[in-house]
Amino acid sequence: SNIPIHQIERIEILKEAASALYGADAMAGVINIITKAPTDKPETRLGFIVGEFGTLIENIFYSNKIGGFGIVATAGKEDTNGFRHNSFLDQEDVGLRLDYNFLETGRISFDILHVNGERGTPGAVQEDENWRVASEDSDWQRDRQTRAGIGLDFGNWQNINLKVDIYKNYDKMEFWDNSISTMSLHDDWERGIQSHIAFPFGDRQILSAGADFLRQQSSSTKLGNNHLTRSSVFVQDEIDLFDFFIITAGARYDRHSLYANKFNPRISGAIILPWKTKLRASWGKAYRAPSLNDLYWPSSAYFAGNPDLKPESGKSYEFGIEQNWGKER
Repeated sequence: SNIPIHQIERIEILKEAASALYGADAMAGVINIITKAPTDKPETRLGFIVGEFGTLIENIFYSNKIGGFGIVATAGKEDTNGFRHNSFLDQEDVGLRLDYNFLETGRISFDILHVNGERGTPGAVQEDENWRVASEDSDWQRDRQTRAGIGLDFGNWQNINLKVDIYKNYDKMEFWDNSISTMSLHDDWERGIQSHIAFPFGDRQILSAGADFLRQQSSSTKLGNNHLTRSSVFVQDEIDLFDFFIITAGARYDRHSLYANKFNPRISGAIILPWKTKLRASWGKAYRAPSLNDLYWPSSAYFAGNPDLKPESGKSYEFGIEQNWGKER
């Protein structure tokens, strides 16, 4: 939610259980945010937005390619008083992406994003005719977030698509609780690697496989020191049985340091009919493991962590009909 809008190229939404391919947390779907890539020609843009409640948003965007090298640089600032008492926001962000293209279809990239902000925390809405009243008049928090990653993408090289991403995220939060005049500090680290390979198997099959590893660690004056690790492998086979019938089957196996291992299969099919009509159906299993905050967040008037929480699990069934009334692109 802290990715600046001026860095986003598009947002893709998958509306079904997808733990077989994307792992834990993909209970009911996946939201994939794609940030902007370097443009073929030099491009510089300045943006200004002025709104109610003293809102002012400023940003700058620069992109270019020189030979096999590409760059995207962004910076932004957002200030607002907020529509409720004590809901102000004062935030700055800066981002950089560097690309290098190789082997015609390959790319190696480096991304880093830093967000620094301070905001009021108004608390729950009071039972009052004036719904803008804040239950916490003077509480506030300061956030510093850094996201960094290196990606290697061979593209469709020799009919093989191979991707590897290594990332590290750091969040630091300082929270001032005015009711007890206390400052609490929270540091969270996340390190991980994701890999994916896809290649054709014969004329009518595409095989995909991959492996992920994630380690999360937190250090807090209220939560203490906690950590968890999760590793997984997955495989998927897309089979074009006939020119009009495609079936996809996949499964994922997750190992979690705090919970029992999980196996999540998924199968889907699509029938292509005349008149640009498609019938599709799918079934899959999914799960979501509690986060460190879900488990250990200190008790307050509004919420509390529960170390006895267990992973959520579910099954998804979907059937649909798609009809294209326009011209094919």
